[in-house]
This record gives sequence, structure tokens and C-alpha cells, in this order.
Amino acid sequence: MFECKLDGMFLRRLFESLKDICGDVSIDCSDEGLTMQAMDNSHISLIHLKLSPDFFHLYRCDLPCNLGLNISFMLKILSVVKEKSLIYLSRGDMTEDPVLNIRIIEDVGANLTLESDSLEAQVKLIEVDREHLEIPTCDYSCKCVMNSKKFQEFAKYLHSIGETVTISMTENEMRLETEGEGIRASKRFHTDVGEVRVTSLENLSQIFATRYLVLFSKATNLAEQVSINLSAGIPLSVKFGFGDEEDSSFINFYLAPNIEE
Repeated sequence: MFECKLDGMFLRRLFESLKDICGDVSIDCSDEGLTMQAMDNSHISLIHLKLSPDFFHLYRCDLPCNLGLNISFMLKILSVVKEKSLIYLSRGDMTEDPVLNIRIIEDVGANLTLESDSLEAQVKLIEVDREHLEIPTCDYSCKCVMNSKKFQEFAKYLHSIGETVTISMTENEMRLETEGEGIRASKRFHTDVGEVRVTSLENLSQIFATRYLVLFSKATNLAEQVSINLSAGIPLSVKFGFGDEEDSSFINFYLAPNIEE
């Protein structure tokens, strides 16, 4: 049997952050927690989600299983979730119908055994095409940690001007620069200014599509801080860590740099 209980608004915001990147997701469940890997429809960006057992209010997984979910269906069910709601997810024996049972509990103190305390729904599990995805495992040489809302705000601003952004990192500084028709704009982020922390072992500059940064920034509602990571020869990493478990519970977006002609 698989079952878990977690904050309802977190789950809703998680699917909201994914809906414009991919339509279906395949989530692997084991005694080590939940993991998901997915690519956008254009196969340009990669998503890696990990939630450790300690992240949940309750977590149990007797045997490894997979949850193939349609994001639109999940968002329809989760549309009633409120700020203090809890979500209880369960899947029975693998021989049973392939459905995920969902219980939405509005009262945090509600007893899970009382049906009157919750809204119950089921979503049919689907087969999702799965690929073997290579997740970068090296240490990045350049890293900027900053407020996620500021990152989202400036990502949207950059996208309103140009289709690409040059991300440059030097010691104690990250610079974002874009250029559109008759307009050029840039922003510098310095260590210890506005809760920004930049560490760079080399001077590095790469170009990326701004629209993907906007899509990644939709995870802002999941975490107060974001980590932007650069290294030569591997994709950009935009990582949102969750609470006290940010090293073991996170969503990480990867994006390959644009190839200069």
C-alpha cells in the first residue's frame, strides 16, 4: 500500500507550476520518498522533483509503485484546496483498479477516519511515456541564491524585452542582460545586497531562452529562495528547495544554453 499526507496548498501549487511545461507526469514512489523526472513538450528543459519521507506529515510505501497523472485532472480536483487544507493520497494493492484516492481535509485537526470531515475523489492513473533522463550530478562552479519572488519579477521583465538572456557570474556578482528591438536592459545582483549570495569559482557567461526562466519561476510559490547554478558544458540549474528539507526535498529545472551561431 502507498499513502501520504501533506499540505494541500503545496500540492496544488506544485501542479500549477508544472501545467505550462508538461501535460502528464510519472511519479515514482518508494520507501525513500517521491521522485519525478519529466521534460517539456519541446524536449528542451528537464524537471527533477524529489520529496523525502520527512517532508510529509505521513508517509508509507510498502512496495515501489508509479503514479501516472494528468496535470489538468489533478488541478480540477485540487481547485477546492484552501490555505490550511491537508491532502491524503493513497493507492491500494497493485491488483486493484489503477486509481489514486484523494481526500481533501479542510480542518487540520480533522480525524481521517471520519468521512464527513473531508471531500473524497479518485483520479484514474495513466500510462506516461517514460524516457531515461540524465540528471547532472556535478558540483556547479557558479551559484546565486536569491529571493524567489525577485527572480520571478525580473524574469518576467526580461521576457517582455527580449527572447534570450545572458547570465554572467563573477566573484560576488550575477548579471542578467537582455536585448530587444531598440532596447537593452541589465540587472546586477551583488552578494549581501537584498539577501543575495553569489559564489563563483570562475567567470562564466551563457545565453538562455527567457520564456523558460518565466516558466521555471512559477515555482516561486513553493519556496522563498531560488538557487541559480551555472557551469561550463552542462545545463543551467534553477532549484527551489522546500523548507528545512531543501537538500532532500526540492524541484530542480534544467535548461541547456542557446547555441551561438
